Amino acid sequence: MATRQEVADAAGCTPEFISNCVNRNVLLTPLGETTAGVARDFSFDNALELAFIAALVVIGYSPIDAAIKAAEWRALEAEGELLAFWAENARTRQGVLMSKAPKDLAALAATFQDRSGRHYEPATALAIIHVREIVKRVEALFAD
Repeated sequence: MATRQEVADAAGCTPEFISNCVNRNVLLTPLGETTAGVARDFSFDNALELAFIAALVVIGYSPIDAAIKAAEWRALEAEGELLAFWAENARTRQGVLMSKAPKDLAALAATFQDRSGRHYEPATALAIIHVREIVKRVEALFAD
């Protein structure tokens, strides 16, 4: 189990962000029981979900939409099929998981299309998340 501050440090967000997610019932993973006056403990699943949500919120997702995408990633992680990077068109949310970092961002932008009038053009805004690094940091938090 981990504290709110420990999860925030691993997730790269603030403790207030964690509290907001909990208070607004954003999490899809079950939270453990808590007692008044005692700090809440977070499980590995809670911490991983919060870390994914934090990264997705940074690139423009609402917390609820981020929780849905985080659930997909947690399922892939549980099956051992989560790849290293998430890249997406920041405008359309069209995205893909990749095993390696993109070497050519222009080619990556061309794979994600923006509709401009009657035709499609390469994306002008990309977002990339290092998903495996998030998993690594949360695993390190629970390694002891």
